[in-house]
Amino acid sequence: MENTTTETSASIITEKPVVTRRRRRAFKEFSDALAFVRALGIKSRKEWRLWIKGELEGVARKPDDVPAHPDGVYKISGWQGWRHWLGTGAKDLH
Repeated sequence: MENTTTETSASIITEKPVVTRRRRRAFKEFSDALAFVRALGIKSRKEWRLWIKGELEGVARKPDDVPAHPDGVYKISGWQGWRHWLGTGAKDLH
């Protein structure tokens, strides 16, 4: 990549191009991730945070295709809140 040089009356400014690349990860579809997470039996956001850091004993490590921040990743594709995600919400009585 080339530097761009701009001359002004006071000085010469050398600008380096800014390159930002965010790699998009391929996460499970919402319904698949939801079923996977619920099967783990995680009961709270505190347990969730421990799990994503690999510190929750007795539970398999987090795979790369399950997001650490599902509230952002699945915001427009099914996210209904942490109780729904973990399966700890009020059960339907009907």
